[in-house]
This record gives sequence, C-alpha cells and structure tokens, in this order.
Amino acid sequence: IDQQYKDNIKANIAFNKPEQMHKEETQSIELILNSSIPPSTLSAQIMEWGNFVTSTAEPNVLIAPNGQRVTIETSQIEITPRMKAELKPQDSEAFIVANMLDAEQVVSSVNTTTWRWSVTAKKEGPQTLELVISQLVKYDGKDFWHEVETYTANIVVEVTPLDRVKSLDWKWILGFILLLVGSVLGILNYLNSSKKKTGEENKPSSTRRIK
Repeated sequence: IDQQYKDNIKANIAFNKPEQMHKEETQSIELILNSSIPPSTLSAQIMEWGNFVTSTAEPNVLIAPNGQRVTIETSQIEITPRMKAELKPQDSEAFIVANMLDAEQVVSSVNTTTWRWSVTAKKEGPQTLELVISQLVKYDGKDFWHEVETYTANIVVEVTPLDRVKSLDWKWILGFILLLVGSVLGILNYLNSSKKKTGEENKPSSTRRIK
C-alpha cells in the first residue's frame, strides 16, 4: 500500500457549499477533480455551472440564483485510477441526499472528473454535511476503499413563516376554521334572537276602544 501511495499523483478539487437553505428547499452540490487544471480555474468552472455571482455588498461572498450565500472550497488530494466521493448528512433526518452521478468514478490524468448531488433540507437549525473522498487501493490481491479526505459543510436551514404554514396539518386547520365559523354563526344567531326578543318586549300593547 505504501508503494501505491508513492506512485499516486496529486489533483486539485473544487466544490460548492451552501451556507443557508430553506426547509424543503433542494440545491445541487458539485465536486470536480483535475490534475492539470489550477484551483482558480476549477473554482471558475463551479461558478459558471452554478450560476453563482459575486455579491456587490460583500466582494468575497458568492450568491446563488436563489439569493442564498454559497462558498467554493478548493484543495489538493492524492488520486488513484478509481475514486469514490460520498456526501453524507451527520444527522440522517436533516437532509435527503441523492446521487446525480455515480459515486465511483474512473479518474483521468487529463480530463475533469465530476460528482454531483441533489440535497433537500428536511430539518431546521444548524446542520452538517460531510463530503468523504476515497481511493481504491489493492492489498493482498483485494480491492479496498481508503478514505483520503473528509470535508464538512455547515449549513443553517432556515424556516420562513410560509414554510411553517406549509408544514401544518391542513385537516387540523380546516377543522379549526369550521369550528371557528360555527362559533361565529352561533354568536350572531344568539345576538339576533336576543335583539328580536328585546324588541317584542318593548313593543306597546294594543288597546281596544269601546263605543
């Protein structure tokens, strides 16, 4: 294994990390790897893919099309001809993560290798995603996945008033509305009946004239 590590070459990687998400919102995260392209170029490719723009108010902050802040992280790792990248939530209930491309990829020494995930926020509050990158190595004639790096993305999942309304049980809301309407109608009927009764009591009684 040590000899395999000596033979490994290094490659640059870049990936985007959302800093905020709304509950039930879905965003895409992309990881690209290339041994012949500098980190700045990989970052530019991520920006173009995600349609990210630089904030006019904060020059070093990137903004996604949905208006949320996003970060692009770059690094350098050792690679083997076959690599695997997995995106995992620390809390399994916090996000739904779907692979849009295969987790295992054949890595080229020239072309860019891409991984992509669709992430849906399901739980509010500060949440964490982990990006785990592994190499395929051989030992005693068998293949083993060896973890190279783990990166974390800390994301604040926000809940708007509209999100809270959407999360309510509409059957319960409908029942409450019907109960409220029934109560209002009952009060109006009671007030109307009371008004009629009071009017009849105050009405002068008629008298008969005797010739």
